[in-house]
Amino acid sequence: ISSLFLITDSFTLVNEESGRITLIGWKENDLSLYFSFAYSILIGYLADFKSIKNKYFFILLISCSLMFIKAVILTGTRAGLISIISTNLLLLFSLFLNKFNIFKKTIIIFSNCIFMILNSINNTSINDRVLVDNFNTVGGRLVHWLLALKITNNNPLFGVGLENYQKLSLLEIGKWDPQNLLIELYAITGIIPILIILIL
Repeated sequence: ISSLFLITDSFTLVNEESGRITLIGWKENDLSLYFSFAYSILIGYLADFKSIKNKYFFILLISCSLMFIKAVILTGTRAGLISIISTNLLLLFSLFLNKFNIFKKTIIIFSNCIFMILNSINNTSINDRVLVDNFNTVGGRLVHWLLALKITNNNPLFGVGLENYQKLSLLEIGKWDPQNLLIELYAITGIIPILIILIL
């Protein structure tokens, strides 16, 4: 239902600067993560679908997978695209490991990949974020990450604290959010919380 709202431009907001689209009350990244999870679960179910006795139901589910892809493309997130590509690569890899449902898996991979390519080619938001603001700088985040690590070198055990981290980041690069939980925690609180999270 959410992907249909996004595709049909109902209850949506457009980020004028980036051209990314989201639903009212949602951030683009959060919505994309939600669609990516739904897509992965649906593809897992489709790949394991025991029989195609009900072809119409199978076609309906393939259509739903295409709607999720379209919704992720509209949100303009790189992580969502990586998630869709990874899911299809895993499905492709499973063709070589398990001969179960080869025909259905091939239909899923072919239809989903072709649909994603055709819808991504002319999408300005995707082209800008992947080709212009490309993966070499991790969407501009690499500068933040390197600065956070540099700041924390002075006190790796306990970090520099939230206020100090914000002040130093604002002075150096004009922004303070590295958009990476582990690096942010490391900079603010030091290595101990990170080790606890990684162990858990």
